[in-house]
Amino acid sequence: MIYLVFGPPGSGKGTLSSLLSKRLDCTHISVGDLLRNEVLKGSQVGKEIDKQLAAGQLVDERISNQLVLDTLKKTSGTVLLDGYPRTQSQAVFLQSHVSITGIIKISIAEETVIRRITQRRICPKDGSIYHLSFKPPKKEGMCDRCGGKLLQRPDDTPETIRKRFVTYYQETKPALTFLQSFSLPEIVVSGDYDLLEHVDVIVDQIRSWQRVVESQ
Repeated sequence: MIYLVFGPPGSGKGTLSSLLSKRLDCTHISVGDLLRNEVLKGSQVGKEIDKQLAAGQLVDERISNQLVLDTLKKTSGTVLLDGYPRTQSQAVFLQSHVSITGIIKISIAEETVIRRITQRRICPKDGSIYHLSFKPPKKEGMCDRCGGKLLQRPDDTPETIRKRFVTYYQETKPALTFLQSFSLPEIVVSGDYDLLEHVDVIVDQIRSWQRVVESQ
């Protein structure tokens, strides 16, 4: 069973998928992680991905499509697919190759994402992530683990986040609309509040969908 997790950038797709995968004992597949892992492996495909990213290009859909499909074929049980499809052509490809069970959609205000992401800080030495409101460092501007200086990512700015939202509505929204045309089961949750509040509801809904599928 494959569930697709949709939501604008910064809405918490990865966080929600991680929480759900632990509760449901299922597999969380992050397409961003798949691409990064392929680069780290140094494979031929990874080198091509690295080359495209270094040039500031989007990864060729032919590569991401095949990578996702190969991963799904090797994965058994329930899957939460996070970060894919991002375009309508990817949605068409996915729908033509696998059976999609349902959609989990996070709805969130743009200004909420801006408030969250602009307060994010990272440690370039050990990769620790902090948030000035939700997870502040013990000492201002310094990593708790290694004492390194915390930095704000160059793209964690209001301008960049607004551009990502524009891209989401131009490219990813049509993918979602295409999939919705198949009348797939869907649950919508608000990302404006703590996603933990929605986990029980989503888990119950997914188990309900699974019972329906298994009874057919």
